[in-house]
Amino acid sequence: MDERILNLLHDKATLSNSQIIKISHQALADDLATSREVISRVLKKLENDNKLILSHQTIKIL
Repeated sequence: MDERILNLLHDKATLSNSQIIKISHQALADDLATSREVISRVLKKLENDNKLILSHQTIKIL
């Protein structure tokens, strides 16, 4: 799931030409056909691994 989320975020970053993506956890969950809770848990893990920074409906890829 980590890779699926990172791939989706990288794709969205490429399309918007920015490392900052404005998206909710629910929207990511809908895109990946999973629950918001799973997305939130994985995003928090990725943030702890210093791969991204989370803020209100914004994700910055490092």
